[in-house]
Amino acid sequence: MNNIEELRKMVDRVDEKIVDAIAERIRLVKEIHRVKKSRGLAVVDEDRERKVYEHVSKRAIEKGLDPVVVERVYDAIIDYDRRMQGFFRVGYLGPRGSFTMEAAEKYFATKQCVLQPYPTIRSVFKSVEEGEAEYGVVPVENSLEGSVSETLDCLASSSLSIVGEEVIKISLHLSSRERRIEDVKTIFSNPHALAQVRKFIDKVLPEAKIREVSSTSQAAYMAARTKFSAAICSQAAAREYGLRILARNIQDEQENYTRFLILSKKPVEKFKGEARTMIMMTLEHKPGSLYKALGAFAKNGINLTRIESRPVKGKPWEYRFLVEFEGATWSKSVSSALRELERNTVELKVLGSYKHASV
Repeated sequence: MNNIEELRKMVDRVDEKIVDAIAERIRLVKEIHRVKKSRGLAVVDEDRERKVYEHVSKRAIEKGLDPVVVERVYDAIIDYDRRMQGFFRVGYLGPRGSFTMEAAEKYFATKQCVLQPYPTIRSVFKSVEEGEAEYGVVPVENSLEGSVSETLDCLASSSLSIVGEEVIKISLHLSSRERRIEDVKTIFSNPHALAQVRKFIDKVLPEAKIREVSSTSQAAYMAARTKFSAAICSQAAAREYGLRILARNIQDEQENYTRFLILSKKPVEKFKGEARTMIMMTLEHKPGSLYKALGAFAKNGINLTRIESRPVKGKPWEYRFLVEFEGATWSKSVSSALRELERNTVELKVLGSYKHASV
């Protein structure tokens, strides 16, 4: 058959069948969801989803197709199905089992949502900016190690708003495929976690090689696939990747917490009760500019809870200031302070107002 028009008509008919099949699949899934709700069962079944992906990947290989491409098609189908059911997507710094995932689960515990891991903080921001996810969850500060620089840099350049925060107590465990601590020759974890277990490593595993990775859950993933290695990670990450915990709660300080920000394209709606606001401001590079800017807060009776400087990209030795304070942008005192700041700053960026999460 060499007639291009006839071949195109055949393709059109196949496309119609594909659309009809997708519509039928969604109808069946809706019915499954209805039955689940009537029985009080969880709507999202991750084990079932894994089996679906395994099945379609196997079928793709049998048909000579790239299973990765087919899985991407199913990503879109399943995501669309969830949105039709009123679910929304939350992006978080992954992989699965990370502390950020724990924070996302805690913050959105009562909401119909799907948690989607992303490999970097920047990719979480991008997923929300491009509408792939409705919300993003990223770490911003640890009570022992301080700020997460990548998050602050992304906040400076992003148009997203902070709409909430969550706080998680950090418990770190040495987790491995091995049965004895003595067999561990390599330790995986991210820089913040490694900094929080220095005393343990120096005392128990001083000769071990240290390998830095992007997250504690990535560390667990690597330890699960590397002989004579271990991860410094959460209990959830150890469970997720089939590791046994060789030593529990090995952090140097037991009172160890990390704050996480909830990000969205839309600023938070007004709410009653206590709030905090975060801003970034760039000042003139001259004596007294910071003193003058901070005077706006004192004049309006606003309590500062945090202030730190960040380098301005492309301008060596110039800085912007991140400031966090009590109060919301819609309060009279904060509105007055922000108006005064606009007159005394080169650039003022309001990052968002949100409910403060207590420890």
